[in-house]
Amino acid sequence: VTPATTIYVKPAVNTSYSVQFTTPGGCTSSVATIPVTVSQPVVGLNVSPATRAVCVGGSTSFSATATSGGPLTYQWAVSTDGGTNYSNISGATSATLNLTGVTQAMSGNRYRVTATAGPCGAVVSTGVGTLTVNPLPVVTLASLMVKLVPGRTTVLTASSNPPATANGYS
Repeated sequence: VTPATTIYVKPAVNTSYSVQFTTPGGCTSSVATIPVTVSQPVVGLNVSPATRAVCVGGSTSFSATATSGGPLTYQWAVSTDGGTNYSNISGATSATLNLTGVTQAMSGNRYRVTATAGPCGAVVSTGVGTLTVNPLPVVTLASLMVKLVPGRTTVLTASSNPPATANGYS
């Protein structure tokens, strides 16, 4: 290695460079090291799955995937108008967007993610995730007679809206 105080580098991967000085009198400095981080541009950013269906009050998630790039930072955004406008979701900065306590008003929301690879810039996902929120069934239980004497029977009728399968009586 030829001694130099300035070198020009073009690393393709993360690399650390070191230098050490020696005086004419033979005194040697400690080694100084500087890491150089190489960011790769984001390629193939998408949201999966494309659709999620969940019941009111439930939880679900969408994930960001990129075919290459990094290191990456993320920012999720939501559209409540069919994908025309998006607003960043506060605190949603990981590769996975977790939705909990889903409300009926969230049905139809679209979610996309922006990934940034340091100085290489930001890329918005090509695909979006669409949320469908299914309502909980509203149950109606009725009987012609609810005041009985011992030994007497009555008929109970149950229905739900939207229609659902009954899980039984107790």
